[in-house]
Amino acid sequence: MLTEFGRIEYFLRNGSKARKVLLTLIGQSDEAILKREGLRGLRLRRLVRLTREAEEQGSLLSYEDLSALLVTSISTLKRDIAYLERKGIRVPIKGRRKRQRIALSEEGVAGSTQPGAVSEQPGVGNSV
Repeated sequence: MLTEFGRIEYFLRNGSKARKVLLTLIGQSDEAILKREGLRGLRLRRLVRLTREAEEQGSLLSYEDLSALLVTSISTLKRDIAYLERKGIRVPIKGRRKRQRIALSEEGVAGSTQPGAVSEQPGVGNSV
């Protein structure tokens, strides 16, 4: 359901429960971003915006959710997220949190004097 221009109500399913999140599918600056950065730049910015909006509402989007919302393949999303993370931009995705913690924990053990130390780096800005 469209709540206002560019904003949608999106329902996330977790078993038999559904949770509603409000997402900005089309932002006010999207047209300018498309002209300046092209289709890939627009997709990257939307990816960051959608995942952060969901996280702010206590939910995480899955690759399948993002694939449907952005009308792109999961393999493209994985490449885009890897690119963004190399740039220092955190992209919160359902199903990745646990794997990221395990990797961070293993790095912390190898790189510190304290067993099980975990170092987390905060995301950098909202720009792509």
